Amino acid sequence: MRKRIIPAILLLLTVSVHAQTIHYVRPDGDDTKDGKSWANAFATIGRATGLGGQVWVAKGTYYPDEGPLGIDNDRNASFIFSLKTDFYGGFSGTETSLDQRNWNANATILSGDIQQDGIPGNNAYHVIKFPELASGCIVDGFFITGGYADGGTGGGAAIKILGGDPTINNCIITLNSTTAVGGAVYIQGPNAGVSTSVTATVAFNNCSFYFNTAAKGGAIYMIPPDGLGAIYVALANCNFSNNTATGTLGMDEGGGAIYNRIEDNNGLTDPHGSTLNLYNCRFTNNT
Repeated sequence: MRKRIIPAILLLLTVSVHAQTIHYVRPDGDDTKDGKSWANAFATIGRATGLGGQVWVAKGTYYPDEGPLGIDNDRNASFIFSLKTDFYGGFSGTETSLDQRNWNANATILSGDIQQDGIPGNNAYHVIKFPELASGCIVDGFFITGGYADGGTGGGAAIKILGGDPTINNCIITLNSTTAVGGAVYIQGPNAGVSTSVTATVAFNNCSFYFNTAAKGGAIYMIPPDGLGAIYVALANCNFSNNTATGTLGMDEGGGAIYNRIEDNNGLTDPHGSTLNLYNCRFTNNT
């Protein structure tokens, strides 16, 4: 395993906290309330999305088709994280500070199993999306599971990153699958002309990737933006286990855990296109 020093800018992302308003979410909450305390918590993450500040989410299972704008059982539904909002899971629902939560004991699950029937073919294509015009945010303390990206929807069944500078901490990303590339995570920088920046900086810290499947890049697939631009991805203290690249759909097998492509979708190579930094990561039984 090759180890490299993570650039200072990525280390800063790991400790950044947007000290703003807190909104609360719990499964027995109420989206008609103001969400400004546990007693008045929202019921869905969708209700809290776009409000800025921090969102504290109590233990339970949440689905992307829920919320004020959700369409029941819509496979196109995703949690859209596009503003500078920090999402924290792992709360029991009584805490008054972040350091009181326990994300291992209080499982906070973001699930693509929108029909709640255990049949992957009915699941959301992408559990979380960061669109091209997204600003950076933190996602911390969640289980992300059950995404199934088929039907030409592209990769990233758990997390699809098309822009912004997200930081993903303390997450378990498991049992996601795509017939394309990037079973759990697909990362492509914003394209010139769409975003004011053509650089995306993505960090994963203390995350685990288990039992994710794709044609290429079982857990993570990363590709530069089309045209000039670059992506920088840092992984620190992460575990990759039992992820699989099947090599189906006429693709050669590659990247049971991670596939880092240096050419964009047009086959062009930028010298700064796709940089991957690994620090203290562990890889076992990826094929």
